[in-house]
Amino acid sequence: MKYLYSLIKLIILLVLVNIFKEGSLIFFEIIAQIIDPESINRIYDLEMVFRLLTTIGAILGVIIFVKLIWKKDMEYIGFEKKNGLNVFLKGFTIGFILFSSILLILIFLGAVKFKGINSSFSIFYIFLFLIGFIIQSTSEEIVVRGALTKLIFERFGKWISILVPAFYFGFMHINNPGVTGISTLNTFLVGIIFGLLLYHDNIYLPIGFHSAWNFFQGPFYGLNISGIEMPSNVLDFEIINQKLAGGFYGIEASLVTTVLFIALIIYLFIKEKDKAY
Repeated sequence: MKYLYSLIKLIILLVLVNIFKEGSLIFFEIIAQIIDPESINRIYDLEMVFRLLTTIGAILGVIIFVKLIWKKDMEYIGFEKKNGLNVFLKGFTIGFILFSSILLILIFLGAVKFKGINSSFSIFYIFLFLIGFIIQSTSEEIVVRGALTKLIFERFGKWISILVPAFYFGFMHINNPGVTGISTLNTFLVGIIFGLLLYHDNIYLPIGFHSAWNFFQGPFYGLNISGIEMPSNVLDFEIINQKLAGGFYGIEASLVTTVLFIALIIYLFIKEKDKAY
């Protein structure tokens, strides 16, 4: 019976998240119509920002589920009240360093070439993308590493609650443009990393990592994010070896990424504190 109760809670969670995601999408479409739909469709930067902002609905869905259905505080799913910003910045730094390291290795191997600074980039849009990716990353982490992980942890313990959400996270990206077997594997591996980071500290750590990974990959370095092209970027790079650099999906589908992800998982596993958040 307890497993049935957990399954019902899981279904309610996913239903609420999808309802609020759709509601958020409708809300921002209405806002777009009020502002100027033609200009938003014409300005791809603005369209992308709006798409990122619509993910806020998932955050609202989880909050309502935790507060009203689960009757818990947000601390229950990892949102500790102390040092949230510091932990987020720590994760943000780790994400930036890891992605930049992968990019540097690919440059060294001749798979990617630095072309220079994009003279036409807009600081305003880059800032909007930073905010947008923080919101988008928070929405994915609050669903997967927050509510879903805690639901599974209640019944099956820590390691299952790391692995199952990691599989789900990989499944979430299965229909992205340019997806490959390696990209799916790497998405699963980074899901394990996010889970280990969650247990290592709290949910702000994987949120920071995820935010930096997406922001620097796309708007800063100008590379595809999980098969999605970015319209505005600070730096320009040329892909020389598509296969080694991950093809259209991007560096997340590179074997270099696989190796570094596995190395980080081993490191985090060794360093892991036996802590239930």
